[in-house]
Formats: sequence, C-alpha cells, structure tokens
Amino acid sequence: MKKNINPIAIAAAIIAVIVIILVFVGMNRHKNDAGTQPDSSSVSESAASSEDNLASAETANDKTDTAIPENTDKDEEVIDYVPEKAEVPTDIRRGNTDADAVSSAANIPAGSDTAFVDFATLEEDNSATFRYTDRYVYGIQKTYFEMQKDRQESYNLTPSLSSGGNVELAFGTNPLYTGTDKNGIERQYIISGADVLEYDGTLDPFKTHPILRKEGTSERVYLFDSKEKRDEFLALRKIGKNYLENGSTDSDWKIVLNGEYIPDAFPMIDEDGNLNVSIAQLAMAYNPLFSHVTGDYVYAATDWGLYTIPNDEADPIVKNRIDQYTDENGHTMYLVSDDGFGGTSATYGGVAQFPKTKQYYWVTPDDLYSILGWKTSIKGRVISIVSDPLDDSDLAAVVETVASGTIDLNGNNAG
Repeated sequence: MKKNINPIAIAAAIIAVIVIILVFVGMNRHKNDAGTQPDSSSVSESAASSEDNLASAETANDKTDTAIPENTDKDEEVIDYVPEKAEVPTDIRRGNTDADAVSSAANIPAGSDTAFVDFATLEEDNSATFRYTDRYVYGIQKTYFEMQKDRQESYNLTPSLSSGGNVELAFGTNPLYTGTDKNGIERQYIISGADVLEYDGTLDPFKTHPILRKEGTSERVYLFDSKEKRDEFLALRKIGKNYLENGSTDSDWKIVLNGEYIPDAFPMIDEDGNLNVSIAQLAMAYNPLFSHVTGDYVYAATDWGLYTIPNDEADPIVKNRIDQYTDENGHTMYLVSDDGFGGTSATYGGVAQFPKTKQYYWVTPDDLYSILGWKTSIKGRVISIVSDPLDDSDLAAVVETVASGTIDLNGNNAG
C-alpha cells in the first residue's frame, strides 16, 4: 500500500531549497564585491562630484583633491518635467491676448505659416553692439573679445591643479587659474569667454559679469541655485527644440528663447495692430538669478551688466532722465542707452518706443531688437527669440550658497 504524500509538505521543501540557494549566491556576490572595492583615488573623485559635498573656496585654496576631471561628459538622471502652461490673462491693458486675435497682427511676416521668418527690423545688424564675441570697441579698433584676450597675459595665469594632477574646474566647465593682480598679489581666477574674473568661491564676480561663458568657445553656461531648476531648464530646452523642429499642433502661442520653451510667456496684439512680446517675461527667463523687474525698470542681466529698460508708465522723474521725443504717430520714443551699467550711460544710437505698461513691458520684435539686440522669428504660432547664437546651449551649473558664504566649486556635478 502506497504512502500518501502531502502536497503542502512538498511545496514547503521546494521553497526551503530555493531560499538556501539564494542566500548562498548572495553571500558569494557580496564577497566578490568586497574584493573589488574602488581605489582611494576613485573614491575621492566620487566624493568630489557628490551633490552633498560642496567644495568651498578654502578647499580650493588648499588644493585638495576635489577637482572634477577635465572631461565632465557624464550621463546624469534628469527629472521628468511637464510644464504647466500658464493661463493667459485676458484683462491686460493696452492690448489683446486672444490667440486668434494675435494671429491677425499686421507685423507678422508673410510666409511664416509654413517656415520660420524673421520679423522686420529697422536696424539691419546690431551685433557689433550687443553680441559677446562681435561687440566692437571703436576706440581701439578691436572687438571686446579680442581686447579681453590681450589682457589675459597681464595676469600671469597658470592652471590650478589638484593633488591628483587634475585641472580644477569651477562649475564643472571652466578651468581655475592662479594669477596675480595689478599689485602682484596672488589670486584665483576663471576665464568667462575671454573675460578674466577673480574667483573667490562667491557669486560676487557675477554681479558685474552676470553671464558665465565657457572659456574660449564663449558658449553660455546657465547658472541655477538648485538642481531642480537646472533640470527644469534642460527639460524646457527639449520641449522648445521640439517646437522649433516640429511646430505646435494646438491653438496656444508658444514662445521659445534660445531653444528654451517659456511656458509663462505669451504675446499680445497692441492698439496699432502689432504683435508684442514682454521684455519683463523674457529678461527673467534669460537670467533668473540676476534679472529683476520694478515699476520703473526691467533690469536685464546681460554680458554687459544690468541693462536698464524703462516703461511708459514709469515715474515721470525717471522718464525725464531719458532722452526722448514724440514721433509722427504720437508714440513716445527714447534713445536706447545702457543707463544701468556701472552708473554710466552710453547711448547706442538705437531708437525704440517706450515698452508698454509697468507690469509686462510690451515691445514689438523690432523694438526688442533695438533695445537688446535679440532677434525674433515666427512660424505658425511658435515665436523663436535668439539673444545670441552662443546662448543656445545645454551647459548648465548649480551654484548653491553654503554656510561659509561660498559656492560649490564643482557646480554640483554640472552637466
């Protein structure tokens, strides 16, 4: 007579065998891991790139081995970001934001329904005034870039090396140098584009040079005060590039600045029937760390400092400081100047209508070009604005203030 076999007992025995096998495999795997730990230099480099280990200016001065190697091309996880399109207000003064109404604007160029076409501008080319590598200094018959390159020799710059022999990098992009100032005192420097900036680990150098550029190539390096904001920027650039390549299928207007989609920005059609964009919205998107808006001015942080832009509702005392006149159409026009650069004013020769309203600072694409040198084109309901081709860049760094008042030397493993 056969003995009955309990199926539950069989199942329990099988499970026990599987558990024993898994435990054995796990122990051997961890044993192998223990035998293949990275060497101390790898650990040091990993610690240097950690977001939780900020290298202070004092650390940089001690030349400890915290530098990121020159090659910083690393795959880094970027947050998934789906922007919420801001609700377009319908009660603005001096214009209409209705999407269909804007599409009937008189200044929209012909042929822009199927291809990107530039808006017409009175000035044919103002790059010698505004663009970083093209700005011309007539007094010395050189570009600003060439002039700054010539000045580099006077600093006696030598690359700063870590104890591991790597060139130390600020923000993960720009080499750090040791040099001497005009009094022969040793300082630390970085080169932004061609500009030599004293670098002490604080944000101070960027108060007068609010745009960081990669040394030599002058590509824009965007600065943010958190990883979340940097990742949001990179995600918005992907969205913006898609709009530029494939257009938009919905009825809303899309504004793209240097390849970055600006979800809060929108155009309007003014009393003259022309499409306008908001300098206030664009300036804050262009440099959120340093640009700001008041009731009298937009302070747009550019390569040349805080560029001061007035509006037609500013305090009369403020407006009267500015050279202005009334044109044949009754518009108040002003001579564009860098009223906010270091307390000095230099008129560039451009003329623009005062931006409309102290809230938005509305301007036509033509006036935007006269005021900041930013070029605007349009295809369908996608508006592309380019401040400088060198600003169309994915380079971005995180600069976080720490307790000592210094910032992350390595840009939080900036991508």
